[in-house]
Amino acid sequence: MRRNAIDFETLLRITEGFCKEKGLDNSRGKRGRPPLYPMSVILAIWLLKTMLRLSYRQTEAVLRSFLFQNMPDFSTLHYRVSTIEEELWQEFLEWLANKSTDQEEIKALLVDGTGWGYGLPFYQRAKRGQEIRKIKSHVKGVIVLGLTERGHRIVMGASLGRAYSDERKLFLSWLNGSKLKEEGLYLVGDKLYGMSTQVLKEIIKRGWIPVIKIEESLHKGIKEGIRKLAAKSYNDHLDIYKKRCLIESFIGTTKGMYGSYLEEKMNRPGIDGE
Repeated sequence: MRRNAIDFETLLRITEGFCKEKGLDNSRGKRGRPPLYPMSVILAIWLLKTMLRLSYRQTEAVLRSFLFQNMPDFSTLHYRVSTIEEELWQEFLEWLANKSTDQEEIKALLVDGTGWGYGLPFYQRAKRGQEIRKIKSHVKGVIVLGLTERGHRIVMGASLGRAYSDERKLFLSWLNGSKLKEEGLYLVGDKLYGMSTQVLKEIIKRGWIPVIKIEESLHKGIKEGIRKLAAKSYNDHLDIYKKRCLIESFIGTTKGMYGSYLEEKMNRPGIDGE
């Protein structure tokens, strides 16, 4: 097991706390036969599988090697995970973030996009340039990190889309579903987000301070008033913008630890593609 891996008992304790608060393990009042394995167990096993980069069969073998209690087989696990909607994963991330922010106050949000591959034959992983752009077997994601006063990074949420999805739309999707109500937060993003007036409007409407690089066109400069406002905010908070490297290093470190390739044949359960 990896030195940075979390043991299964800890994962199960975390998921049990989440499911207890949300009532996910309570099947009373629901029609049909209750599930044999509670949602907390399924979530914990899936987290372990992802963390250790195991296949479904390998996950079953690992669990049965050190757990004596009854565990789902790989086909049952696959079926149960495939029925989990993306909204539940989002809710789980927000729940974890809220548990962390109870201890430390968030002062800034860092946003950036990245991608994960899945279902690629080995030979396709060596392709580059135009060849690699023809491959659709990957998902695009936007990650939002909270930065605390003490410099700790907390995953506040994520939004997934199909291959080559627009990061700005994915961020707006997360933003519209987020329950984060704190005002006065810095929102740090690269110049891509500064190209969208809709993103800037939503940030300002929430009482956040945009720290996003705004590029001027060669001949026309910056015309829109809201982009001019964002450009001034960027110039006034260059020290905050330098913190953007923290989300880039977070993504790089995470992929270094767990890889940028998911051991999945299809885009479910990572994303349903809609």
